[in-house]
Amino acid sequence: MGSRLKGMFVAPMTTMNPARAARRTEHATDIIAAMEYQLVLQFSTKSESEHEPLILLEDDFIERLEDSAEVDGHDTAEMAFNIFISTVSPAKTFDRLKPLLAERSLMNQVTAAFRHVDEEDYKVLWPKDDTRPFLAP
Repeated sequence: MGSRLKGMFVAPMTTMNPARAARRTEHATDIIAAMEYQLVLQFSTKSESEHEPLILLEDDFIERLEDSAEVDGHDTAEMAFNIFISTVSPAKTFDRLKPLLAERSLMNQVTAAFRHVDEEDYKVLWPKDDTRPFLAP
């Protein structure tokens, strides 16, 4: 049986063929290297007390996204809380997170934007009408 550690599944200790282990590590490295976009989910906040539930949300994102994207962490700005995600497809990644955000009543508080890792300018994905400002981190 595996166990959970900070929202992540920890597999039980097993013996693995060294060649197979090397292939799995190489495959995981290839997946991360292929993630060419940074998706930022920016939440408007009024105080630090609003940050704790958003920090916990990161663990739920990790579970929801599985291996399709990599949650890279968060930072805080004066009136914003940002969660960073590396992904191959920002739109598909955000679509996978929408049900969770809607369940937590956060769709009206989030602005989702992305950029290619080699670029500086972000493009807003959500909201579609672009009524909320996105403060580039």
